[in-house]
Amino acid sequence: MLTRLLLPALTAALLGALPQDPVDRELLGTYFATVDADGNGWLSYRECRDSLALDREAYASFDADADFRVSLEEFEKSYVEVTRRVGSLLVPQAVTERKVDLPRGPLQLLAAYDRDGDDALQTSELMQLFDEYGLQKVPIETAMANLDENSDRSLSGAELERASRLLQSLYAAGILGNGELPSYASVDELFGRTVERPAAIDASRQPPLIAGPVLTFRRLDLDGDGGIEIDDLYRLLTPVTPSFSIGAIHAGLDTDENGSIDRAELAAAFGLSAAER
Repeated sequence: MLTRLLLPALTAALLGALPQDPVDRELLGTYFATVDADGNGWLSYRECRDSLALDREAYASFDADADFRVSLEEFEKSYVEVTRRVGSLLVPQAVTERKVDLPRGPLQLLAAYDRDGDDALQTSELMQLFDEYGLQKVPIETAMANLDENSDRSLSGAELERASRLLQSLYAAGILGNGELPSYASVDELFGRTVERPAAIDASRQPPLIAGPVLTFRRLDLDGDGGIEIDDLYRLLTPVTPSFSIGAIHAGLDTDENGSIDRAELAAAFGLSAAER
């Protein structure tokens, strides 16, 4: 009973303690820098969640242009309003270790990132997914182009299955969930990592796994040395013993006879466009 009587007074006292407009911009700048754990000049949902304990609705209140990136200007404009709405002072806590979510299945990805409820992930939603998984350096348009098989600028159905398998592969390869995430200069450098499959009891050895999505040449260039050697093809066919001659096929594609098939030779043989190489 006493608590119920005191609650209005406590609420009024709390709201009275909230910052009034105008707010000290220097203080907000300090708050912003604290939340901006990776120092990239904008705040992701993950940073706001970990540092300010915001849910997605509160984060959306900051994100005025709905680009999944809260700028300093947006933060300054919305801080007082959001603080009053959540009913407590938003004092950020420094987050020293960035957490990485475990891989999710297609339905879990939709539940987490499908903001418009269309059962698909648009480019902006995929961008948020990549940010939260620490993959900000991956060119989002290239990733979308490789995952989006029907070219409708969104991921759904089997495309989401592929994205989910990709995250699982990256996690198995140690790229996700290992504390500090490394920096990658290209899509091939990130997605083209070769992972040896563990040997199973009473099962034939399987070829190495490339997480993907990668283009045709990189998937055949198993060791990533810039050329497709005959050893790459033999390893990819493990444990199959083909009825045709791998050496003859390799020799036919290796038109300059230097022992390695380059991108131009592969493109000429299969009529690949520049985007497919």
